Formats: sequence, C-alpha cells, structure tokens
Amino acid sequence: VANGKYGPFTNTANGSGNAPNSTPTTGSGSTPPFSFPQNPAMSVAKAAGTVTDNGDGSYDVPMTITVKNTGNVPLSTLQVTDDLTTTFPAPSTFNLVAAPTLSAGLTGPAVAFDGNANPNLLSGADTLAIGDTQTITFTVHVVANGKYGPFTNTANGSGNAPDGTRCQWPESH
Repeated sequence: VANGKYGPFTNTANGSGNAPNSTPTTGSGSTPPFSFPQNPAMSVAKAAGTVTDNGDGSYDVPMTITVKNTGNVPLSTLQVTDDLTTTFPAPSTFNLVAAPTLSAGLTGPAVAFDGNANPNLLSGADTLAIGDTQTITFTVHVVANGKYGPFTNTANGSGNAPDGTRCQWPESH
C-alpha cells in the first residue's frame, strides 16, 4: 500500500480522438470510490524457560513473550500486558530480577513494568510492521511460600490499525 494510504480512491480515465469524419471526440469514466480492506490481527505467545531452583524456597523463572503482526496493516500504539499477580497468587510472592529486555524497535513504559501495579510492558507508542515479530524477555523471582503450582500465565496484546480499528490478543468475540 503506497505511503500507508488505504483509500478511498477513485480512478478516472480520459480519452480523446477523432471520428472517421475528423470530428474530435472526448470521453471519461470514473470508478466508484474504493478502499483497500484493513484486517488488523496479531498473535502473542508466552513461554516459560527452564526454572532455576535457588535452594532456599525461591525460584527464578525466565519468560519470553513473542508478539507478531499477522494482519495486513501496521499496528500502532502497540501494547503488551502481563498480570503476574494472577499467575503467582498469595501466598507466593514475586519480583523481577531485572527490567525486561525488549527487541530493537520496542520501548518500555515510563513507569517500570512490575507485573503487579504496572502490567504494561511497552510505552504504547510503538508500531509493529506487517509480518514483524518482536520479543520481550524477563526473569521472575518467585518465593513459593508453600504454593508450588501448577502456574499458568497469559500475556495480552493490543494495537490499532490505520483506520483506528482496535486489535487485541487473545481475540475477543
């Protein structure tokens, strides 16, 4: 799509010529306005790596989140969220070992992600190009306090198509 424009477009053709008797003639025709369809879509996958047992009742859990633009338009105002309080409920406690590592092209939030008070992993100002994949990695330090799992966790994603259509993962229907 040229210059990020999706329409509406109108195409007009003009013609001119001479009739067999040399009389000049002209004509034109136009298409009705049309636009290219915008089908925003994304996927977010999250995987826990190999858990490290620290030998003191605490564990380090590496996490990798992969976000991909699977639609036909770029996604602006990209955001990925992760609420770790639902993953590691009381009596477990958790904290991040370090700030998340983001792929080139992603920017972190103004208030640091902690999976609790701030579940936002991104600034919300990034754009994910068509077909692009980005990753976010971090390690969570968990003190089990008697709760050893199983634990499940889902990261959520969202972004906007050029026409403002909101795209979310997991998809809501």
